[in-house]
Amino acid sequence: MINITTKSIYALSAIRELAKIKDNKLLKIKEIADRSGAPHGFLEQILLELKKNGILESIKGAKGGYRLAKPIREIRLIDVVDSLETKNQLSKRKENDEVLCCFWDEVEKRLEYVLHTDLSLLKECEEKTTNVLNFCI
Repeated sequence: MINITTKSIYALSAIRELAKIKDNKLLKIKEIADRSGAPHGFLEQILLELKKNGILESIKGAKGGYRLAKPIREIRLIDVVDSLETKNQLSKRKENDEVLCCFWDEVEKRLEYVLHTDLSLLKECEEKTTNVLNFCI
């Protein structure tokens, strides 16, 4: 079964914060944790996994930190999930029912499509939510 845990949710929050940074600047783990709401120690493990899988890059030292390794439109949800989750595919089915097999095959195809969404959708959603007009008086 597709396994998306809190780990991936925190990763997306961190990636969202890193995507806001201009001019290839770096963010320290503490800054990312404060901005994303992720626990510092847990986030540190997540960021290391994302770095190991080419989603982030880091610079060591007093002026170091993390940044995206590539533009956000080149990072897909599946990249994050594959980096962090133990198993991200539907379990192999043992049904002898052709209708159920067909159903699960279709579900699997649709999930694949969704998981290949690039993370620039995060920016689009942010723009939608911040550009909402407020008519309160």
